[in-house]
This record gives sequence, C-alpha cells and structure tokens, in this order.
Amino acid sequence: MQTLWAQVESINSSTYETDSITVLNEAKERTTLRVEKEPVFQLMNLYFFELQPIEFKEKPSFQVLKSTHVDEMPISVTDKFNVLKNFYPATSESIEDLIKYIEKALESIQNKNIKALTEAILNPLKDKFFLYPAATKFHHAYIGGIAHHTVSMLKLMEGFLKNYPFLNRDLLTSGIILHDLFKVEELTDYKDPSYSRDGKLLGHISLGAQAIYKASYELELGDSEERVLLEHMVLTHHYYGHFGSPKKPNLAEALALHFIDNMDAKFVVLGEALAQTEEGTFTNSLNIIDKERFYKPKI
Repeated sequence: MQTLWAQVESINSSTYETDSITVLNEAKERTTLRVEKEPVFQLMNLYFFELQPIEFKEKPSFQVLKSTHVDEMPISVTDKFNVLKNFYPATSESIEDLIKYIEKALESIQNKNIKALTEAILNPLKDKFFLYPAATKFHHAYIGGIAHHTVSMLKLMEGFLKNYPFLNRDLLTSGIILHDLFKVEELTDYKDPSYSRDGKLLGHISLGAQAIYKASYELELGDSEERVLLEHMVLTHHYYGHFGSPKKPNLAEALALHFIDNMDAKFVVLGEALAQTEEGTFTNSLNIIDKERFYKPKI
C-alpha cells in the first residue's frame, strides 16, 4: 500500500467499473487515481489517500482504498500547516516559531485577570488561530496569516513599550492577541475563504467584544476594569466607524493597538508590492494605502 497527500482537481465519470479523479500532489504533479463509482469529493480540497497499485487498461495505475479530508485527519496543527503550505498560499514564517512566540507572550502576562480572560478566549480557537488568514485580500491573506500578523505586532509592540513606558504591557499584549482572533468566525475557511453570515452581519470586532464580555462573566470578572478595557481595545482597533469600529480609542493602549495594527497591515502589503516592482519604477495602486503608488529606488 502507498499513501499520498493530494488536491482533487477533477472527477471523471466513466463506463468502467470505477471512475477516476485527477489530483495534484506535493510535487505539483498531476496523477489519475481510480475510485469507486460516483465518488464524493470537494474539488480543490486536500485529501490523504491510501492507494493500492493496480493495472488499468494494461498500464500501471492506483486504486483508492481510502481517502480522508485533511480536516478529518488526526494530526497536530503544526503537521497540518506543514502539509497545507505545499498546496495553498501560506506564511513564509515557521509555524513552530509563531506558536512559540505567541505562547511566550501569553505566559508573560502578569495581570491574573487579563491572563485568565485571554487564555479562556484563545484556547478553544487556538488551532483555527494558527491556520486562518487575516483577510480575504489586502494583508496577510494566506494560511497562517492571523498568527503571522499577531507576532509581527507583538514585535512592533516592544518598540512602543520602550519609547512610551506609560503603556501597560499586559493590556497591549492581550489586545494584540485578541483583536483579530474572531476572524476565524468572520471567515468561512482557512483556504480561499469568503465572509460567513456572522462575519457579514456582525464582523470580527463585535464577535471579539462579545467573547470578552461572555468569558468575563463565566470567570466572575464581569465587573472588572480589565473586562471593560479589553472590550474597548477590540472595539476601537479600526479607529473609524466605516471600518467597523463603533468607538474611537480613549485608552492609550487602544490607540497604540490601532497604530501597530495599521502599520503592520500596510507595510506587509507595501513590501509584497515592492518585491514585484522593478527598481526605478512605481508599484501598482495600493488600495490599503489610500490607492497610492510607491517608488522603488535604484540605490
């Protein structure tokens, strides 16, 4: 028996006892596999195949003994990411490094209430958090995008804390981890996502604030200042109402969160655009940066 990770590209019915499917493997090679009649697969989805070598029409071929969708495989989020990145756009960062950085940031929170709230909200969604993109387009729109964006923000945070020591590290750390977490509910999937019903009607900002409120009462922290401050940070991180925030920041850490978020989102898009631009010319118009075009110097 042989095994294979592959993406199903097409299903082909036939007059033979078996049908066939065309799949794309990790080496970007197309292979035809024989399957039972009227197979049920989601096109462009990833499966783990168990195969039996056979001869079909006097040529070597493979019969599918068993197929399992990637989401049904009993593997860790790390192993899942390392398979997915061979088939879909994904962060160039090591998923192991992203996980370690975020876990270290969580561990660093000293305020017991903030730490308890952050862990209670993040833990049930942790696997999705490390797989989902941060958007359908614009910034970090690839597998692992939210985690990549979060770690970049945590790194930028260090400069803010060094220059503005009045900022509360625990609040800012938690706000960064939680601010985009509910994009895992706003979006339908970690690959080629669209906006879900809740994403269209509520959005990740409202969903995140609701989660903080709910968790705070479950932890008997509903009357705590930490609950109110974390809700405020999530609610205000887009700053403008037409971008989804019902309130503007009235907390130093909330203002810092907005600027750090905005900075990373725009600079990652700018970096990607410059990488595809010849020296001495301008980038295409960048929607996320007021549709401006940026010059790439020759020096």
